[in-house]
Amino acid sequence: MVHQRDEMKTLDEGAYRASLDFWVRHIETQATRIPPALADTCRRWCGHFEGWKRRNIERIDQPKTKGDDLHEPFVEQVQWLREIGF
Repeated sequence: MVHQRDEMKTLDEGAYRASLDFWVRHIETQATRIPPALADTCRRWCGHFEGWKRRNIERIDQPKTKGDDLHEPFVEQVQWLREIGF
């Protein structure tokens, strides 16, 4: 089973890009292990994942738009939580 994870950007740009590449390799490997009964579901999900790759890897330096994943450094995300009282 493939599990989705929440994204956050590391402070090191190289490590961040490496984590995105790792995620892509993981998904591609797991997709080859899907049982035949789930093949259609896997193909649909992988189609969605192709969009994720375009937005988050191929266009990594372009501004995000509504609906995109928010990849901000974890330090910044923790600060947002503090600001709202967590």
